[in-house]
Amino acid sequence: MVVIRITKNGKILKDENFDNIFGLETKIQELDSVKSCLGCFLVIEDGTTFETFFNLIMKDKEYYDMVFCEQLHGISLNEFEKEWNKKSSKNKNDNIYNLIKFIEIEKYIDHVIYKEQNIKTIEIYNVINAIGIEDNNEIIINIGLISINDLKKFPLIINYTTEILSSEEEDDIDISGQVIITVGDAISAILSQITYYGVPKQRDKIRKEAIETYNNEDKIAFLKEKLKQAIEKENFELAEKLNKEIEDKKNN
Repeated sequence: MVVIRITKNGKILKDENFDNIFGLETKIQELDSVKSCLGCFLVIEDGTTFETFFNLIMKDKEYYDMVFCEQLHGISLNEFEKEWNKKSSKNKNDNIYNLIKFIEIEKYIDHVIYKEQNIKTIEIYNVINAIGIEDNNEIIINIGLISINDLKKFPLIINYTTEILSSEEEDDIDISGQVIITVGDAISAILSQITYYGVPKQRDKIRKEAIETYNNEDKIAFLKEKLKQAIEKENFELAEKLNKEIEDKKNN
């Protein structure tokens, strides 16, 4: 098995006898690029950051524009170069950013049943998410709405464990195990996610709208609780004002 190892200082090491089941002499070669090894098993050294790996992608961005055109949704990596070259813009007051502990690449395997056509299929996805901790619970954070320069410092890891998930509750499938994730799998997952919402300007607009919607819904929930309290206290004048404010926010 040919393995590509990415070290935390950015070296690319090609190990041609990784499993070495025949007792062959280990042959390790240092490479300048991973573009010729997209089908090789990927190993990322502990401590390697997202910045280290993404720099390898940006080094050959024109090549990946062609090879991963579909995953890039037709967007060129040149659209992200200016943003990538910036320092992180996040600060201590950014709650979501502060929750992130590491970024994880993994493989999802879905058992999908199309009942009308009587078809069963296996669908495989390479995915990347930020993993955070909130109230001692692990949470998944979509990196698609985060500026890529703000992902630089986080450790990048690969989760080789997967399970088959079913689209039907009555489908009795409980299979888990180890999978191979290739260099191409990892690059595909990253490029698909960072371009999912478009170029940085489009993404930032969607993120702003999403935050505004969330804040508005949060405010409505707060006002509804105040309305309930006003009615319980028979303060109908206040209740009328709160009800009007709620309706105004719903219409905005």
